[in-house]
Amino acid sequence: WTLNSQLLIEKGYIQKIKNELEVFFQCNKKQDTSLQILWDTMKAYLRGITIAYTANRNKEKWKKQNLLIKRLKELEDRSMKAPGDKQTKNDLILLKHELNILEQEDLIKTM
Repeated sequence: WTLNSQLLIEKGYIQKIKNELEVFFQCNKKQDTSLQILWDTMKAYLRGITIAYTANRNKEKWKKQNLLIKRLKELEDRSMKAPGDKQTKNDLILLKHELNILEQEDLIKTM
């Protein structure tokens, strides 16, 4: 496992880590615990928090993308039935733009 460095610029992730570290050190900082054990435990804890955060973020992103695709199909059907409807055309353009932005974000993350 390696940390995705893109997470370090996400404000939500940074805040989550700050909060979790406070809780971790409140619960685990004891006089008889060696610093090496504390360090290793903290790394494992943060790894779990990071994996859970990433899984939730990806799940929400896929949910949003699937919802947009479903809405796009509905608008395309409506556009076929009423080709002159300007509102439907505008909605289609906006929706395609939103989907394009999501795809571009995915491409940037893979670079």
